[in-house]
Amino acid sequence: MKIFVDTDSDIRLVRRLRRDISERGREIDGVIKQYNKFVKPAFDQYIQPTMRLADIVVPRGSGNTVAIDLIVQHVHSQLEEVRKPSGQGRRAELR
Repeated sequence: MKIFVDTDSDIRLVRRLRRDISERGREIDGVIKQYNKFVKPAFDQYIQPTMRLADIVVPRGSGNTVAIDLIVQHVHSQLEEVRKPSGQGRRAELR
């Protein structure tokens, strides 16, 4: 199962700003320049296109607890099917 967890670009930038300023001691201008010159173009070119390959797209990132809970339940049910003794259920494949 391929899952793409989509997060709004503004939230991605804010997270990077907080991390780089507080944990790495960088200046806000430098973080924004790096984001605009390297991070966002790389995301647009390499990461964003993989969304179309996903079986499930989770909007609003990891804060979407309803979607995350549904995925967890599905994975648990698939694992239970696989663990059943032979002849008691179909063999599920997790991709």
